[in-house]
Amino acid sequence: MINEESKWVHLIYVTTAMFGGIANYLQLYLKGHKFEVLKLTASAIASGFSGYMFAQAMLLLSPRWSFVAAGVGGFMGDKTMDYLFRTIVSRTGIPENKSGESADEK
Repeated sequence: MINEESKWVHLIYVTTAMFGGIANYLQLYLKGHKFEVLKLTASAIASGFSGYMFAQAMLLLSPRWSFVAAGVGGFMGDKTMDYLFRTIVSRTGIPENKSGESADEK
């Protein structure tokens, strides 16, 4: 059960991750990409999710680094989810399906 204090911690994870995503988008802008508010917003939302997932995974390994993981996971965006997926696959021994089809579709 999530108590009131932990709700704030989870919100801080998501917010930290979103700022990581915004930092990544602004880095691209500084490199010459066109600035678009809609893409910035989409990047922040996607980064909030991926950074939160990265922080949750880090809580299992080293809770002291979970906030750093949220920011880095947000900055990495979709690359974070790919990294987590590959880590889970390698540690569980489940073969990775490279064709994009699920085992049920075959």
